[in-house]
Amino acid sequence: MKADNPTNSGNRLTATLLRGKLSTGVDEGEIHDRCTTADRRNDRQWSMFAWIGVLVLGFVGPLIVMLTKGNESASVRANAVEALNFSIILAIGWLIAIVLSVVIIGLLLIPVLFVLQIVFPILGAVKTNQGEMYQCPLNFFRIVK
Repeated sequence: MKADNPTNSGNRLTATLLRGKLSTGVDEGEIHDRCTTADRRNDRQWSMFAWIGVLVLGFVGPLIVMLTKGNESASVRANAVEALNFSIILAIGWLIAIVLSVVIIGLLLIPVLFVLQIVFPILGAVKTNQGEMYQCPLNFFRIVK
């Protein structure tokens, strides 16, 4: 392949752009659909990262996603806020369980919180990766809006 002959490159888009034309053979609507599909896939991934961040980093994971990608996409922000609210409520639950462990009641809450801490973020990651908005049933009040 010669570098000076763009038609030998095998990439029609590159070849036509090098000739100064924008005749890719693909209509604008299809290019728009490809971009929006890629954007939606990217949004789903970042939303999933917010929920996985709860497992790995606690409230810091969804906070990072919300602050970095929340301004770019409403769906990423909504999922990150949901994950952040869940992780804050979970942290409050852990504090209550630790305090109540003196009275034995907290010792019963610790295994329940441990299971919830694993199950709901996994459900959230799966649902958001499928493109659905996951609302955690434990988020009975919104701290972050």
